[in-house]
Amino acid sequence: EQMVKLQSAFEEEGMKIKRFTVQLQSAEQDVKRCGFTISEINSLPEGINTYKAIGKMFMIADRGELLEDLNTKMSQTKTEIDTLQKNKARAEKERQDTEANLRELFQTYHRQG
Repeated sequence: EQMVKLQSAFEEEGMKIKRFTVQLQSAEQDVKRCGFTISEINSLPEGINTYKAIGKMFMIADRGELLEDLNTKMSQTKTEIDTLQKNKARAEKERQDTEANLRELFQTYHRQG
């Protein structure tokens, strides 16, 4: 019974790690996309029309406002990345602890068997 619980916890932690990895990859892509967009907007000449995507349409947006929004999104995403990395590290530690407990239980079982 205890072994089944530990195996279930081990698998659950593995799924958490995979989920955090996918979320991290997505967030890192968002940061790269924001950085690229910011550099492209900065290279545009003053006075040129810039547009902001709102759903499926685009609206004219002030260049400064657009840059501010992108910088805000970038910093929020970086904060999210830090949180995801901490959560992933915690899940990996819990998985290692569960694996150690499983091994110990298995060895104890074989010694008694």
